[in-house]
Amino acid sequence: MTKIYEGGRYFVGLANYFIEFPRHQKTMEYARYGNAYGKPLVCRTADGFAVTIEVSFQYQLTKNDIGMLYKENSINYEQTFNRQAKDVIMQTAAKYKAISYWSERAKIVAAIQSEMQSEFMKNGAVCKSVQILYIDLPSSYENKIVETQVENQLQKQKELERESLLIRKSIDVLSSENDAKIKEIISNATATAYETTQSAVATGIQSQIDSEVTITTALKTDLGLSGKDLQKYIYYLAIMEKPESKLL
Repeated sequence: MTKIYEGGRYFVGLANYFIEFPRHQKTMEYARYGNAYGKPLVCRTADGFAVTIEVSFQYQLTKNDIGMLYKENSINYEQTFNRQAKDVIMQTAAKYKAISYWSERAKIVAAIQSEMQSEFMKNGAVCKSVQILYIDLPSSYENKIVETQVENQLQKQKELERESLLIRKSIDVLSSENDAKIKEIISNATATAYETTQSAVATGIQSQIDSEVTITTALKTDLGLSGKDLQKYIYYLAIMEKPESKLL
């Protein structure tokens, strides 16, 4: 009961033999098809409805507990696992309402696996995983669930539509604010450009006036002209700049 042999060759003597136990994971199913171990289970929910479920689970024997397993169950250990699994599934199913099988299936699966693990460990095995393959609710209740889900979807759709409308309104407000900012920027830019242009024109005119003043002052000083004589001199210079002018 304490010496567990691995695969290999051993001398055991005459009239002795090995009893083999699977080392890999094994699957047990309660379903309507395939190599099911048993038929689907009819469970009673917390709110009194009869629900038919198909369940599959995987277990694996614990090497160090093989002796205890054989001592307690001989080689018929799967019958013990079958009884424990059914009890766990039936008892756990009764803790949840029918609607939970629609909305909280993962939670129910986790609860079944946790309870099954606790029971299997007492007999030298571990529950690796559990799957709910199929759930058959009463047709009247299933129709109510569908109607409820449709109503929930419609409600959610309306909420999303309201959120979408608010988002569109927010976008319109932002667009208007941005358009106003763009117009303000363009107006400021236009005003700045006009101011810069006029400032440049004024600076050019001022430079021209300053140059004329400088030249006029130089003429008065160098030529000794003033008054009408200076005006005539400037007048004749302007005429002489024309191509058709001649100096006599």
